[in-house]
Amino acid sequence: MIDYYTTTTLDSVADILFKNFFDSKSNFATITTQKIPHPVNVFQNEEGLCFEIACTGIDKSEITVEVDSTTLRVKYQKSLKDTMSESAPQKVFSNSLSQKSFDLGWRISDVYDLSKLEAKQFEGLLTITIPNKQKTVVRKIEIQ
Repeated sequence: MIDYYTTTTLDSVADILFKNFFDSKSNFATITTQKIPHPVNVFQNEEGLCFEIACTGIDKSEITVEVDSTTLRVKYQKSLKDTMSESAPQKVFSNSLSQKSFDLGWRISDVYDLSKLEAKQFEGLLTITIPNKQKTVVRKIEIQ
């Protein structure tokens, strides 16, 4: 295995990739070992709270959206065996295009109405909207 941080004979990332592809004794390894979190955008607008979750290549029937009184969870479970096609070569160097399982959760403030949550998926983007709770109107009660 090549130690990428102490190698002085390779000049660039392309050289490392090229060497690993043709050198049968070395294993392919990414340069960074940092785990990248699942891509999610969360923002607030005038209507309420909005989540945009990347779900490229995932059918909406395979995604689970759960909500209770204060929590929103979005889950997708897929095994590595299911993500690799049968026509894929035996020696896989990188598998970053396959769908990876995720289990995301957020605690939602009580200023949002979770009972009116809506979820839509379009072109690989799962959009979840949670509207603001209606403000209670103070009314004056007449004493009889």
